[in-house]
Amino acid sequence: MAKEVPFFLKPLAESDEKLYAIVDETLGLVHCEGALEPKYKHLMSMVADAMCHHTGGAVACAKEAIEAGATKEQAIEALRIVFSAAGLPMVIENLAVYKAIQEMD
Repeated sequence: MAKEVPFFLKPLAESDEKLYAIVDETLGLVHCEGALEPKYKHLMSMVADAMCHHTGGAVACAKEAIEAGATKEQAIEALRIVFSAAGLPMVIENLAVYKAIQEMD
């Protein structure tokens, strides 16, 4: 069974298979088990997406972090970095991420 292409990368996978293969390999390297557990890598990605105005990506990363063993409390605490680094306007822009974390099972 082939690995499912993440929804946000489907246009790339369908248009440029060679570049998608490189992106997929890189994401696999970034998020695999290593010196940092995957849950922490996903939390870091969540913060990076939130700071890059990519709320949907931040929500997806929070979900992946929780699925990898992070707690909701850890995800919420990681989002505090957004405030520390980018201020209240960025926190307000990412309120949907907080809401999504609270609604996760």
